[in-house]
Amino acid sequence: MACSVGVDFSAKLMASLAKNFEDEYLKEDNLSLRNLTLLLSYLFIFGVFSR
Repeated sequence: MACSVGVDFSAKLMASLAKNFEDEYLKEDNLSLRNLTLLLSYLFIFGVFSR
């Protein structure tokens, strides 16, 4: 059950990040895109998302 909750949370977080990334890309806001990319990188580095 806990694994299912973790997967659901990660999926919702990833979907939210993807939506924000797409929105910032369409606005052509390079600084926000850079910050979102850094956030995503740090989430992978610190193990929030697993492979």
